[in-house]
Amino acid sequence: MAEQLAVHKCGPSCPLWGGTPGACLRRIGIFEAIDSQQSQQLRRSAQPAAVPEGQVLFWAGEPARQILLVVRGLVKVFRTDARGREQIIRLLKSGDHFGSGFLFADEPLPVSAQALSDAQICRVERCIVEALISTDAGLAARIIAAMADQLRRAEANLARLALADATQRLAGVLLDMAGEIGRPAGPDRAHLRLPFGRADLAALAGVAPETVSRRLADLVAEGLISTHGHRGLTIESLDGLRRRVHG
Repeated sequence: MAEQLAVHKCGPSCPLWGGTPGACLRRIGIFEAIDSQQSQQLRRSAQPAAVPEGQVLFWAGEPARQILLVVRGLVKVFRTDARGREQIIRLLKSGDHFGSGFLFADEPLPVSAQALSDAQICRVERCIVEALISTDAGLAARIIAAMADQLRRAEANLARLALADATQRLAGVLLDMAGEIGRPAGPDRAHLRLPFGRADLAALAGVAPETVSRRLADLVAEGLISTHGHRGLTIESLDGLRRRVHG
């Protein structure tokens, strides 16, 4: 029998609590607009869950009924074409969320999500947020303003990524994965087994598939990583890789 995963609680034991009530849920940008009483209502209705590696959290085509917060672990958001070929759109790591953009959109989800590792998540039902809005006429306007601010930050981040070279972008993806599913391998080192192939790694880093092997070889030559087979990898210097990301 598989080992039962422990479920975290919405409170001080949550890894994202940060010593402030509701700090975890406020990581979801639209919830920056809520007051303390509304924050308490959200916390009471939040649904923490432990999900095993491989579990699908939602499928494309399902109604957009929840906002999902990743507390710990790694979740892939992906799209599947008519031939069944999968394309990873985004990786969600600790503190990332998905679904707030569909709050005011009555349409099905265009993508699916699956845990790439054992993960802790927290769900907030869309109907709970709608109920809060129904009792606070100004909340919808504040949420829309928060969503606009989120969009501006996302655009600024995309602009920064556009200025980064292929090796920097690839190094950033490796660091994100190491932080969630890497295993310590000594001081400033981490071992990582890639949970997908190099084509998906290329898509996440925004580089051509044929470029990935060359850029990984560049990082090996710089002494920042070593590779073991097709998916095994050791980050030889986490600090060095961070410096590489930031130029």
